[in-house]
Amino acid sequence: MIGILTTLITVPLIGAIIVFLIGTKNKKLSRLLAQFITFAELSISWSLFAFYDRINKRLNIEDEFVRWIDSFSIHFSLSIDGISFVLVLLSTTIVFLVALQSTFVIEENEHLYYTLLLLFETGILGVFLASNLIIFYIFWELVLVPMFFLIGEWGGERKRYAAVKFFIFTHVGSLFMLLSFLYLFINMKTFSIIELSQKDIPEIVQTIAAIGIFLGVAVKLPAVPIHSWLPDAHVEAPSPVSVLLAGLLLKMAGYGFLKLGLNIVPEGIKVLRPVLITLGVVGAFYAAFAAIAQKDLKRVIAFTSINHMSFIMIAVAVATPLAIIGAVFQMISHGIIIGLMFFLSGIIQHHVGTREINLLGGIKKKPVLTGFLIVGSIAAFGAPPMSGFIAEMMIFFASIPVYPWVMTVAAFSIVITSVIYLWLLTRVLFTNKAEEVVFEDLVSHQNYLKYELSIVGLLFIPIFVLGFFPNLLVSIIEQAVNQLLKIIG
Repeated sequence: MIGILTTLITVPLIGAIIVFLIGTKNKKLSRLLAQFITFAELSISWSLFAFYDRINKRLNIEDEFVRWIDSFSIHFSLSIDGISFVLVLLSTTIVFLVALQSTFVIEENEHLYYTLLLLFETGILGVFLASNLIIFYIFWELVLVPMFFLIGEWGGERKRYAAVKFFIFTHVGSLFMLLSFLYLFINMKTFSIIELSQKDIPEIVQTIAAIGIFLGVAVKLPAVPIHSWLPDAHVEAPSPVSVLLAGLLLKMAGYGFLKLGLNIVPEGIKVLRPVLITLGVVGAFYAAFAAIAQKDLKRVIAFTSINHMSFIMIAVAVATPLAIIGAVFQMISHGIIIGLMFFLSGIIQHHVGTREINLLGGIKKKPVLTGFLIVGSIAAFGAPPMSGFIAEMMIFFASIPVYPWVMTVAAFSIVITSVIYLWLLTRVLFTNKAEEVVFEDLVSHQNYLKYELSIVGLLFIPIFVLGFFPNLLVSIIEQAVNQLLKIIG
């Protein structure tokens, strides 16, 4: 009998095949079917709450295991805990909204686009559910393939360059990760993540494996100085694909630090603490200052995204309960808020015809769009009472006792990010009329605006709900975080 975790992965995979076949004859039907499949995935993922034990704060879902290659300990095995659960919820929600929003953006080869979108969903869910290193790696690499084509086929003028750069950076990093997996197998005779987390792995083995794992996940985070693929990919990708990149693909890295790093090779991660702290602080500052120099709205959002994700490395280095809870909270909050901002950047480009900040004053004539941009920007720089503020404060207060001077310095990058978004809003709201792009003159699909904003507006709900009631998320992930820290000791 196929379990619910396997169902989550196979539904979009089978759906991708059906959408492709139907799309050769009826493109509109393929789009509607893809949107229905993503909604079905959303429903299945949220139905997992029926298995949630509120007393023990855990999911009562058995691991799913199918034997494959016994001699090499390679089996199709899936498991779920509180951390992977909330990332699955984030994934199915974002993919569903992307499928809806793509209606207004993607006009060519729709059936191929939605086929790749469903393959992406298969891969991302597989990463968050896999409990065997080889199966994990297969899904990790599977995500790259549809993303490469989504950027390279439906992107901007330099789409091929951005797609190839994305693939080379992330694939090379993944090869280092694979070498670490093989090294662990040679020494420990298993690829099972659960078994490895319970074994007494020698410190030298952990350290060597941790280096490869670090390189594999740091590229996707992305950590400075191996980050340059991200701004190019974001700028060239269509806005729904940028949402997938920032909202989900980068979360693979944060999850990798926890599931592979702290879970399997915690002593190796301890050895790398100085590297994590240094790159976290440098990345936060570099990204903040780099964002100041950008004139393109998407590039501003992309660099501030790097700034926010850099704090996850700091949290992993600190490795206290509050720090890890803060890291997971940051992943969820970042996925929602930055996803929202990339959605808005796409809507603005679609209707105004430009993303150049100095020319965006014309959107003032659309008060709802302007209001969304204002609130989204405030959320993006971590103002209370929104989810981003809670996440960053958790990491900050967890890190101060361990690295007081480092975090005092890092806190200034948050201030810089706030200034950047306030500067952005100033340029939009107080632009001289002579510099404005006339909104109506460049709109080709004016009637679609209210539908686009209604889709994007749904993301404001979790931003405020988690800001006012953070325990809704903390209660789900707390037990998994405590279990993780027991392994670390």
